[in-house]
Formats: sequence, C-alpha cells, structure tokens
Amino acid sequence: MPPNSILKTTQPPAGSQAPVSARDDPRTREIALHHARIIQEQKDAQAKILNSIATLLDSPSAPDADPKRPSAADASQFKALVKDFQPGDYDDLLEERKCAELCGYALCPRPPLREPHKGKKRFTASEKGSLTVLPREKVELWCSEDCARRALYVKVQLNEEPSWLRINGATDDIALLIE
Repeated sequence: MPPNSILKTTQPPAGSQAPVSARDDPRTREIALHHARIIQEQKDAQAKILNSIATLLDSPSAPDADPKRPSAADASQFKALVKDFQPGDYDDLLEERKCAELCGYALCPRPPLREPHKGKKRFTASEKGSLTVLPREKVELWCSEDCARRALYVKVQLNEEPSWLRINGATDDIALLIE
C-alpha cells in the first residue's frame, strides 16, 4: 500500500470557475509596469551619471586652466554635470581621473602628486600647524592641498539621496570654492 500524503489536497468546489492566472490579472500587470518604469528611471539616471563622469575626464577645456579661477563655461558645465551625483558617484569620478593621471579636482588640468616614498601613509601639516596622517592613495588624488580642499568642498554639498528618488529632479546648486 503506498504511503498517504500529509499535505491537504484542495479541490475546487463543483461548478466554480478556474481562478484567473496572475499573468491575466490587470492589477498585476499595472504593478509590473510601474516597477519596470522605476527600474528604467534608475538605469537612465545611472547612465546620465556615467556620461557626466566621462565628460568630466576631459575637463577643463584649456590645458593651462587655473583651478583657482576656472572659466565661466567650465564652472557652469561642472556644476550642471555634478548636481545629480551622490558622494559615491563623486568618488568614482576621482578614481577615474586618478586612472587618467589627472588631478581629482575636475577643474584642474595638472597631474596628481606622486609620492617618491613607498610608505602606505603620509604625514601632512595644515596651515594651523596640526599634523594629520593620511593614506597614500588619498594624497595621490590631487596635485595640491588647495585642489583637495576645492574638490572636497564640492563633495560635501552633494545630495545623499539617489537622483531618481529626488522629487521632480530637485537639486541644490553647487558652489565652487573660488579664491
């Protein structure tokens, strides 16, 4: 004698219709389309950010540009491209510029500093006389401490919320540290 199943078997009541499959339900279809639109918005926002990073690799427009006083065209382009960034996206920009052997500050055309020593840390002294220990990778992103300060000034203004979640694309204006 075969063993009996312990699972309940449900039989539809006699004369009732077969249930509507989830694929045929209009509500399920609308929910799926809604989520597909959200995913597409995320993909579009990420593609826009990646294009901005690629554009900022070629910034500034002049090879002898002064990062202290960028041209109006370079500054407005930079602000427009960075406004949708999150801090992590800005870190990606810094890394890409480092790979391209450019200063991390996108309005600076100079190459970053290279430490002659092979140590993993670097001691830096500020104008106020305080001593700071930084990882070598962080120091080698910039051509100078001024460019590091300018770039980090921009980074702290970036919105933590992903651009596709911001209401009507609302972003704050980015200010540059001009001396």
